[in-house]
Amino acid sequence: MKQIVCTFLMITTSLCFSQTKTEFTFEPDQSMCITGKGAGQDGAINPYYGSDSIAIVKNIGETAFSVRVKDEKGKSTSTQINAGDTQKFTLLKGAILFVDSTKKALADITFEKYAE
Repeated sequence: MKQIVCTFLMITTSLCFSQTKTEFTFEPDQSMCITGKGAGQDGAINPYYGSDSIAIVKNIGETAFSVRVKDEKGKSTSTQINAGDTQKFTLLKGAILFVDSTKKALADITFEKYAE
């Protein structure tokens, strides 16, 4: 019984402290799918994938980059994020989020559940 309790505590502790990758480095002239294409193709894990969500993109580097959101119908909108700025992007179900950089850039990307 003691061994089962210890094993349970170890698993619970590791789950509590494990986090998804949120910081990304982009090389010059790089375009990366962050979320929306599915497992194995996304740079980040959106825990709300398959439903509406919000991506919070913070530019933690020194150069600007663009965030592009492509909807289910293929229509894209692009927004530049300057150094130090943070933007929120609504990702409706089926949307794909990309980051496009022309210079080396750094970003912190997290997700929230979309609340109507």
